[in-house]
Amino acid sequence: LRRLGDPAVTVAHDTLLVAGSAADRADLDETMACAQAIGADTGALAQTAAQLRAAEPALARTPAGGYLLPGEGAVDNRRLLEALRAALTAAGGELVRQTVTDPAELPGDQILLAAGLDSAALVPGGLPGLRGEKGEVIRLRRTGWSVPPPRRVIRGRWHGRNVYLVPRIDGLVLGATQYEAHDREDRLPQAGGVLDLLTDACELFPGLRTYEISEVAAGIRPMSPDGLPMVRRLDGRTVLAVGHGRNGIALAPGTAAQVMTLLDQNTTECDRRERKSR
Repeated sequence: LRRLGDPAVTVAHDTLLVAGSAADRADLDETMACAQAIGADTGALAQTAAQLRAAEPALARTPAGGYLLPGEGAVDNRRLLEALRAALTAAGGELVRQTVTDPAELPGDQILLAAGLDSAALVPGGLPGLRGEKGEVIRLRRTGWSVPPPRRVIRGRWHGRNVYLVPRIDGLVLGATQYEAHDREDRLPQAGGVLDLLTDACELFPGLRTYEISEVAAGIRPMSPDGLPMVRRLDGRTVLAVGHGRNGIALAPGTAAQVMTLLDQNTTECDRRERKSR
């Protein structure tokens, strides 16, 4: 990220996990225990309600505790893509926008197929198991009389539902619901999903009530059967990388390393156990 030259890409350096009830706190405790059991070094620090509010004073008054995850930051996805496009151009690359119906007709010695759900239409026989998972996201803009957005990512386990608040320069992003998409065209936000996000977020961070809604959107995440990205060589010229679900940016560095291995060694598939550990 430092090499991209835009410090505004990074919007937070730490994450707070916040529970809304004793049952929610038990869920967070179980999640942390599972992470430790598989050897994940989260660096998680248990937090009381008072410690959470000291870190983010605008939080709800009665959280049931949670965790601080130092170094678990976040980026502004849109600024990141802009910076990556600029880096590509600066490195001599060319961005070409066109509709592709047959990858075999594309020029180049090697092709990386990373078109999300649409990748299935470009592979003979499709990609069995690749499915779409829908989710809504809301962008809020701070007004002149609003409390500042949080300085950290806030991930709430709030009365049985998950909600996250990610800061932006002028507000924040709320996300994200998660349910099966009816089909690839099911991209309109549903009232229930938007209501759940706003309700939970405003209970978790009450000052959001004075923010303006600048955008409500829905998208479809490409999911694999086991939740792990599908990274493998399809033929002597094409490498596939899809199925990252809601963790596309977080998994991008590891995926890039796997793709480079496939390109350099001409292997057929990276070890899925290694990918899971990453």
